[in-house]
Amino acid sequence: MDLATFKVMWELSTPGTETAQYFKRLVQTEYYSDLKLLAPLDRMPGYKVHDSETLPFGTVVGVTFDTVTIDTPPYLRYLADRFTGAGGVLIRASVQHIEQVIEGGAGAFTDVPSPTSPDAVVVCTGLGTRFLGGIEDKNMYPIRGQTVIVRAPWIDFGRTIGDPDNWTYVIPRMSGDVILGGSHGTNDWYPRPRPETTRSILERNFKMCPELAPPEVRAEREPTIEDILPLVIEEGCGFRPARKGGIRLDVEWRAAGHSESTLPIVFNYGHGGYGFQSSWGSADIAYKLLEEAFNANTLHIELMADTNPKKKIIVLGAGMDLETFHTMWEMSTPGSLAEKCFLRMKHEEYRPEEKPKPDVHSFMPDFKEEPREVWPDGAVHGISFTTVTIDTPVYLDYLMTCFLNNGGTMIRGSVQHVDQLVEGGVYAVNQEGSGPVPPDAILVCVGLGARTLGGVEDHDVYPLRGQTVLLRAPWIRFGKALSSTLKGSWTYVIPRGPSGDVGAFHGGCPERIAHVRRR
Repeated sequence: MDLATFKVMWELSTPGTETAQYFKRLVQTEYYSDLKLLAPLDRMPGYKVHDSETLPFGTVVGVTFDTVTIDTPPYLRYLADRFTGAGGVLIRASVQHIEQVIEGGAGAFTDVPSPTSPDAVVVCTGLGTRFLGGIEDKNMYPIRGQTVIVRAPWIDFGRTIGDPDNWTYVIPRMSGDVILGGSHGTNDWYPRPRPETTRSILERNFKMCPELAPPEVRAEREPTIEDILPLVIEEGCGFRPARKGGIRLDVEWRAAGHSESTLPIVFNYGHGGYGFQSSWGSADIAYKLLEEAFNANTLHIELMADTNPKKKIIVLGAGMDLETFHTMWEMSTPGSLAEKCFLRMKHEEYRPEEKPKPDVHSFMPDFKEEPREVWPDGAVHGISFTTVTIDTPVYLDYLMTCFLNNGGTMIRGSVQHVDQLVEGGVYAVNQEGSGPVPPDAILVCVGLGARTLGGVEDHDVYPLRGQTVLLRAPWIRFGKALSSTLKGSWTYVIPRGPSGDVGAFHGGCPERIAHVRRR
């Protein structure tokens, strides 16, 4: 894969071509402290082995060869433009489960009226594959890498010292920026650069490559590490998506949503720190797997769809509900600041089974059992009580305002592992302030995200999908609900506060909603 990728990139880097600007052809020299670390580079152009007397202290072998480096930001933009120019469409969305894509394709994340299943799905989700529902490959883990970018356009060669603990490398780009690395933190989830690692990278690279100092300084005196510090542009770190057992490149077939048809899923992830250098070769293999899946069913594949997953349901007592109701009832007091978040109303519920003993709603104001003559068809029990409904957008805005007014801070960020917060607090998500500070405590209230949050990964958490219809009906000032004989299925009408919107929840079809409303 690496060789196939190199051939493509060498061609793209041909001087005078449009794509040459994304690459830098150069001579690369690599030294290793252990022969086991030496990669099979003998097929690279200009390959030669160094004499032992020329090796730096602590290394046992050295090689030189011709290669290319990549100016990754413009290169990635070039790839995106090439993709969209060929008719591809880029959609930014959060995918929680692969079934969302299998059933609805890209339309599941757009305004398409009727999303349809795709012909195939190619999974290239890197470290995210560990958390993607329906895959959740626990063989995936991060190898944290930290780098420093310096401005040193006079560096026109690459140099590396390979060591089992840390790799030290100088990678110049066509732009004149130079990447200095690195670090190798297995299962290290911290997402921000550590100052001590930055210092170590600078010191190791300056020792290996004193040419990093500006030429005018070297012309006058012996350079020091202090001559490098003004050249620093940026510090960065990232997670190499490694996988126990190596790259996954295979195909399996899964059911397309609720239909009887199946579609191929091509998996292409787990490349560790070799993503760029194996990209074209890996993509070519994935393409051939997809082509074979379409044209000839010769691969060893099996249907992996889980049609009857075992679910664990935790039923909570009425204590928390009662405390919450008392709080919301007080907040909905006419004239209060939060009054517009709620609607006080009468609510009726009908069930096809005998009443529970005791009824969990018996603590509600004005609770009573409804007479038989008002029951809908199929109901054998009915109750009514006074309660509140929530105009959720207004209510959430109110809660956020209260939080901010009391000194709270809202930070939007992506947290992959709880250890990121344990080590660095909010600084790990939003790099502001004096630096990372471990928090005094952490409250994990991540809902369905608890299933995929690294360090938690609670697989007892699962989604209960609900579908709703929102109507404009300000004359509806009461709530009604009908339980189906299908356990857990309800049809209910819930009016909101001053907005006049009415939610018809889990209705299934208009006839069921209308049936409750007529009563």
